[in-house]
Amino acid sequence: MNKSKKILLAAALVLAAAGAHAVRGSVPLVERPRVELLANDGKAGAAERVRAAVVQGSQIHHWTVQDEQPGELTLRQQRGAIELLVKVRYDALGYQVQYVSSTGLYYEQTADGGAKIHPTYNNWMKNLDSAIATVLPSIP
Repeated sequence: MNKSKKILLAAALVLAAAGAHAVRGSVPLVERPRVELLANDGKAGAAERVRAAVVQGSQIHHWTVQDEQPGELTLRQQRGAIELLVKVRYDALGYQVQYVSSTGLYYEQTADGGAKIHPTYNNWMKNLDSAIATVLPSIP
């Protein structure tokens, strides 16, 4: 076998091993619980305040609003070949983030009705919740 074929074979084996590792590294997709906020002291526009906190908090980690309906935002995260869409349902007293779809995060349904995904997803969700919580007190 000549040198170039050996290099190509070695590269193919490395890529195959990396792909297999990524899939084996999948973890259960953790559905985010609803975040309940303390009563908004009867302030008018409380749902709009929660919406603003979700939008501003998500921007900290470079999420963009892909779609918006009353009480619901669809957020998109794009990093290279990885794309993630989540839906955020909100009202005056809280919000909940739910998985919609992804590319490059090795999402798969499991036999027990659950799902597995790359660990990055669960980390991104924790970061999103944290960013929203950080911004919320500064929203008038």
